[in-house]
Amino acid sequence: MATGKALDGKPYAGNPHVRFDEGEVAPAATPRRGSLLYKMLEMKRCVGAVSGVLLTASLMWTGEARAEGGRQFADCQLMVQFDRSDREELGCAKLAADAKLAGADAVQLELCDFYLDGQARANALSTLADEIRFFEKDGFPVALWISSLGYGRMEDKDFLRRFPNYHPLRSIEGGEAAVCATDVAWRDAVADNVRDFIRAGAKIILFDDDLVQACRPGICCACEEHRRRIAARLGVESVTPEQLREAYSGAPNALRTACLDVMGETLMDFCRAMRAAADEIDPSVMLATCLSISQYDLDGVDVP
Repeated sequence: MATGKALDGKPYAGNPHVRFDEGEVAPAATPRRGSLLYKMLEMKRCVGAVSGVLLTASLMWTGEARAEGGRQFADCQLMVQFDRSDREELGCAKLAADAKLAGADAVQLELCDFYLDGQARANALSTLADEIRFFEKDGFPVALWISSLGYGRMEDKDFLRRFPNYHPLRSIEGGEAAVCATDVAWRDAVADNVRDFIRAGAKIILFDDDLVQACRPGICCACEEHRRRIAARLGVESVTPEQLREAYSGAPNALRTACLDVMGETLMDFCRAMRAAADEIDPSVMLATCLSISQYDLDGVDVP
């Protein structure tokens, strides 16, 4: 195998919570690969719980979302997250009261693993719209916390009904997890979620730490589509999982560089599709994600 130049383009020091809008990278941080751009959310520490709900302190945000009273995320110091089960069990009024008791001044609503369609989807989105309006009217800026590529084995019955032939991430050893970013049908479905969540009133949407391809299956995604793209990048007929294993266990080489580049490109394609979907409805909506910088490194994406 040909030996390439030493890999460069390591992620830059910075916050792991970053916006992936389109834009230019600051001159002081010029990455070789695509960057998940560019504004940052910092959640420094957890401080306790009310009604079993996670509280996050020292929140710094560049977003413009605000409550009816004028408070915006940039002014907030404490966010409280309410899962769907919290909202169903306790109701928004009880949760808002608990948030105020804890001194929270922003609310995050969880809506991960959203695979509904038909009337069930319409009902869920109507409920979400009511919840967003309730908390905003009560003085809380609201962010929505959602999933993207999945966390492990995709066993949800609604997901499997809608996407029986989905394309999972595949490890070098052959294990499968979550959904590959190259799965166009799934990418389009998540983009539809983004559009519908914004229509329901979401002004900031946060993607959970499943927005990653390298972490779930291992070092990289060795699915057929990724290997096809890597081979095309190198100008060879094919690339095998065994060759990828060797590329990651030895000195810097052309195959490993090509793999990182292709991994980064496919993840950025997914993120750009989400940004485009949001822009169709409301370009002012912020999309952001939370993830370890070291995982982005394996995914071939720089963090400015």
